[in-house]
Amino acid sequence: MAVPTDGTGFTFWLGAMAMMAASVFFFLSMNSVDAKWRTSLLVSGLITFIAAVHYMYMRDAHAAGDSTTVFRYVDWILTVPLMCVEFYLILRVAGATKSHMWKLIGFSTIMLVTGFFGESVLPPKYPAHAPTGIPMMMLTKTETNPTPRLILLPSKTREK
Repeated sequence: MAVPTDGTGFTFWLGAMAMMAASVFFFLSMNSVDAKWRTSLLVSGLITFIAAVHYMYMRDAHAAGDSTTVFRYVDWILTVPLMCVEFYLILRVAGATKSHMWKLIGFSTIMLVTGFFGESVLPPKYPAHAPTGIPMMMLTKTETNPTPRLILLPSKTREK
């Protein structure tokens, strides 16, 4: 495999190599941590491995002059829900519940699907991205307040 000479191709290559190295580290570290963290390391290794494979495909698509949009969204639709599971696995020792995990997965999936349609299907692109922001705001509010509501709405319990 030759190292690309253009900036974007080199970035895809470097990112893929870094993520592959991270995957090897996570997989090899599994037996050296407490049993309660092994699943978390496994999921981390899967996330970085999946992303590394997609970065290799994106590098090849870029070199051929093709769009990388589909590869990016396929990568994200696989890795973002896994990251939500990862957050749950790490934060359950601090009291996170499966309900938190499913909210994260649901809002992030909606965000990704609407983002894909906004970027690649619906013209014009910028107004079509507006629906993507709503799940993002819900994610932010869900993680900072147990009662999800839009961040744009005034809070009755706001501290002064």
